[in-house]
Amino acid sequence: MQYIVTRLFYWFFESRNKPSESSTVVYFQGGPGGSSIYVALSGNGGPCVVDDTGNSTSINEYSWNTHANVLYLDQPAGVGFSRGRIPTTSVEAAESTLLALNHFFRSQPKYNTRVFLAGLSYAGHYIPPLVTKLKEKNSPVRLEGIVLGNPIVAPEIHFNLDKKHIPTGEDPTRLRVTAFMNSAAARRFFGVHSAWQDPNWDVHYHLSCDIPCNYHQFLPDALNEGLRILVYAGDRDLMCNWMGNLAWMEELHWKGAAGFRAAVPVDYR
Repeated sequence: MQYIVTRLFYWFFESRNKPSESSTVVYFQGGPGGSSIYVALSGNGGPCVVDDTGNSTSINEYSWNTHANVLYLDQPAGVGFSRGRIPTTSVEAAESTLLALNHFFRSQPKYNTRVFLAGLSYAGHYIPPLVTKLKEKNSPVRLEGIVLGNPIVAPEIHFNLDKKHIPTGEDPTRLRVTAFMNSAAARRFFGVHSAWQDPNWDVHYHLSCDIPCNYHQFLPDALNEGLRILVYAGDRDLMCNWMGNLAWMEELHWKGAAGFRAAVPVDYR
């Protein structure tokens, strides 16, 4: 997948149950600078888990691709095996992602039925401008909805203080996935020669001025056109907390805003 001098790496997993009838989820990781492939291999809803040695994997029976086709896309350039000029805003990043998705779904039309864009954390920056570009450019992607998990969409509303409570340390799962993806066998399998990077701090640095930007203003038009949007957040997440997410959602101006604001909260079980 190329955009001028940009090559975006992806790994596609068919649904384990009736792939031709299943929805297709395009998964975005946060960061900025995090790799979606890490999610595919870490047990966080991905199809498999790298073992303690970093040399092999086991099937995750609770994977999203039990019931959906899942495309794990490493974007923007610089993340994972993806290469090219690193963007400085999420709007700029959306340009190459748009072309990559257009290329994939044109070449694989059988999976272009019900497409959902999903992701965590900084995907709340990546996905909203991408949705706008898909509409503006008359993309062939048949977008049905978006799913934002613990997203950071509007930092100005989310928080004004970032206080660390947990000592820093290396994540053993990330170390195992990194060893697996950089092994000679994995590089031969994927046909790549460069190192897999997750996170890529160059990407984080280039997008440092994008981090405090608000992106919820891209969503009202999509809502007015009937696009379904699911936002979920853990009630113990301090960084991308549910209170901040509810605040920016209540600020949106769209045709269903009054009903949304008047809705009575109910327990989810």
